[in-house]
Amino acid sequence: MHKPITVLLLVLLVSLPPWGGAAEQRSTPEELVRSTSQKVLEIINEDRAALKGNPARLNQLVSDVILPILDFDGFAKLTLGHYWRSATPQQRKRFTEAFKAMLMRTYASRMLDYAGTRIEVLPDRGLRDKRRQVVFTQMTVPGKAPLSVNYSFRHTKGQWKVYNVTIAGLSLVQLFRDEFGREIEQSGLDALIERLEHTNEDILGPHEGKPTPST
Repeated sequence: MHKPITVLLLVLLVSLPPWGGAAEQRSTPEELVRSTSQKVLEIINEDRAALKGNPARLNQLVSDVILPILDFDGFAKLTLGHYWRSATPQQRKRFTEAFKAMLMRTYASRMLDYAGTRIEVLPDRGLRDKRRQVVFTQMTVPGKAPLSVNYSFRHTKGQWKVYNVTIAGLSLVQLFRDEFGREIEQSGLDALIERLEHTNEDILGPHEGKPTPST
């Protein structure tokens, strides 16, 4: 996986709310990011040693962090772009599940690298309506220059969920779309899906590599 994509995934991990309970879902996207990003960082900072030697606990934490807040269906659809329109329902389902598992294993393998990170929610820039909002933040990793990080939320099924993240002008959706698009042009959509599925199974095992479909 290209380094910019890995960085974007890690930024997404440490900056977003870990729990999607009713109280949080009634909050605005800004409040969600501001009030709960610190919870994730506290877990990483305080339990780093224990988490480092416990892959199962890391995977569970990632599941708790990611699943409630990401709009995987929207994420997958935007990532495939025009290939989504020509994909069969089965291909869409398999790609979404494999894409989800890939994100989760990436988080789990690198999340502890971001201990000590600081997140600051920046003033609203007016990019909002009833269905979509953008939250602007600044992320500071120890020893590195601050990064601008923008989170695109949409309101779906009564909840605010993230469908894209942009860091220093780089869109996660666009990076994946370009990378996957090249692979689909060369080998086809089924080959891409099979590669993601096999890679997930090799790393996570046959059961963990196939997450429960989104509801």
